[in-house]
Amino acid sequence: MHQHSAPAVAREGARRDDEPLAHARRQALGVGRSGGPVRTVFFVGKGGVGKTTSSASLAFHLASAGGKVYWVSIDPAHNLCDIAGCRPFRGAREIAPNLLAEEIDMERCTEAYIEKNIARMKETYRYLGILNLEGAFDILRYSPGMEEAAVTAALADGIRRYRERIDCIVVDTPPTGLMLRMFALPFTSILWIEKLSEWRRTILGRRKTVNSILGKDSPYREAGDEAGEDPVLRELGVEAERASFLKAVFADACVVLVTDQERLSLDESLRIRDGLARIGIGISLVLLNKFRALNETGKRTIEAFSDRTVVKVPFVEDTADRKVLAETAAGWAELITRTE
Repeated sequence: MHQHSAPAVAREGARRDDEPLAHARRQALGVGRSGGPVRTVFFVGKGGVGKTTSSASLAFHLASAGGKVYWVSIDPAHNLCDIAGCRPFRGAREIAPNLLAEEIDMERCTEAYIEKNIARMKETYRYLGILNLEGAFDILRYSPGMEEAAVTAALADGIRRYRERIDCIVVDTPPTGLMLRMFALPFTSILWIEKLSEWRRTILGRRKTVNSILGKDSPYREAGDEAGEDPVLRELGVEAERASFLKAVFADACVVLVTDQERLSLDESLRIRDGLARIGIGISLVLLNKFRALNETGKRTIEAFSDRTVVKVPFVEDTADRKVLAETAAGWAELITRTE
């Protein structure tokens, strides 16, 4: 069992004002487990335990030390600007030296994703206009799973856009149900895409037979029947590449579980741990947040995560103070790369 008290760890390195931050930066900005140059840290946990505040602490801490940080929130609660003490904005913006922040609007993001994909599919399946079926794609906007697909696509786009000029990506995740579906999506998508590609090649083979028999009377005459020129296989390839990219990001990421000493928080933390474990993702670090005195639930939490490092993070009165936020992470930022 590994337990740490955040204040004690913070004091150990306090030789000069800048040394703890520099030391934490050297530790926390180490390469990923597969050797990638960018460290991606996901903060997960029940709503209300301080997940966004914890992600803010790490973001401000590393940025204060000179690390280039991209802090992105995909939590529909929209607390990023409140904690950062800035007015709401769209897109990514530098809210402090070395700190680029972005709050993804899930509703707007989902609507844009749906419209984009409806347009893509109508273009891909243009020949269906002959059969008066192109209107069927409009039903996509009511399909289940669109929210997590839109969120993961937006996250992938953001990571791709900034990873070449960023040392660390800090992600504040959405509520547990959506978060688990988001993590699982690239893993399940790869399996589906492989099977769909196989079926598509079978369809092309049979379409080729129909075209050769019916000639110019074939309804698929303009659709084509060669795999190398097929727009559907091309689109599946694009989705496969995105899913593989995100799968690698998730597999190599550091996952920080934020919880407190409430029973419901422990119950949800266990669901998160088990849900992520089913897709091969482990918890890297546990923050026992808002800590004052250890109670029975706190003891059970430490016992449940005895194979992980558990850090007791004291209650922060002023979460709007950026300096306080940065100092809060001083006791655990360097532990991120030392947990497996």
